[in-house]
Amino acid sequence: MDLGAYCREIEAHLCRRNGGHLVRVVGPAFRRVSGWAEAGVPLKVVLAGIDRKLARTRADRPGRRPLRIEFCEADVLEAFDEW
Repeated sequence: MDLGAYCREIEAHLCRRNGGHLVRVVGPAFRRVSGWAEAGVPLKVVLAGIDRKLARTRADRPGRRPLRIEFCEADVLEAFDEW
């Protein structure tokens, strides 16, 4: 999968999970996601990390603002280590 498709899939998943709120993967977020792609983190692992972070965030504070990708890094890397 090319980097553009990788980023678009992550954006689409984050949008769906944020209840339709669009969160773009640009600037520093793009560099972070590019780093995951270069490190070989599979897309399914990234999506699992995002879901993990969202579940924890919503359990702690329901009704919060849409989650940005920058706050998912620890969960994505943890999911990658487990994978």
